[in-house]
Amino acid sequence: MTPFRFELAAIESIEPWGTPSDPSLSWFALTLGDFWIDLGHDELFRYTPAVLAKWGLTKPYPDYQIASFVRDLRSRVDHALAPLPVELERFAADVHRLAELRSSTERSAQAMGMDDTSDVCYAAWRWLGERSPCMAYLVEYPRFHFLRIGDEIEISYDNRDRRIDGVPVWTAQIGAYRIAVEAFTAAVTEVSTTLLDAMAERIDDIDRGRAVPQAPIDVAALREQHATWK
Repeated sequence: MTPFRFELAAIESIEPWGTPSDPSLSWFALTLGDFWIDLGHDELFRYTPAVLAKWGLTKPYPDYQIASFVRDLRSRVDHALAPLPVELERFAADVHRLAELRSSTERSAQAMGMDDTSDVCYAAWRWLGERSPCMAYLVEYPRFHFLRIGDEIEISYDNRDRRIDGVPVWTAQIGAYRIAVEAFTAAVTEVSTTLLDAMAERIDDIDRGRAVPQAPIDVAALREQHATWK
């Protein structure tokens, strides 16, 4: 089973975009739902009880367009599959050592009057950024990386600095999970295919009146958008 999991919101519950006089619902908008990564012992994208209470939420996962999550995962696959140089792999294989090395680089940059967006930091950590899905549409989005260690992909994460007014945002604080390269690529394919199949079914439900969205939808246009995303 893929570690990349999602659940689409009911079509009838999805609020239209646009203005009250001109509401719209695109294929992308209709992919609204909950997303998380199941690492067995931990779940990425699961909110802490403290932050749920702070925000007055009951659902434990982010509520956003699943198409964005899947697109961002796929954007890092090529880099994730590329073997690392031996020295980088040695650091990357230990999530705690990697986190400390990164923090050390940031502290050194600050001591020299630079910030973590400086050319020095960018050059030092570009390889990691290329393997890190950037989901900045989420508040304090989880920081995780896909790193190839031998014949495995390590999903490593460090969210200890992801806080709102001192409250930790994510239950998955720091750790790593490994999956065989073949299983990783299969998982990315599976979540992509599952989303496309689910959306094809949604379009059919709307077309046949089994689901009634909150705004008029041009089904032919939906099918064209679906083909583009596919």
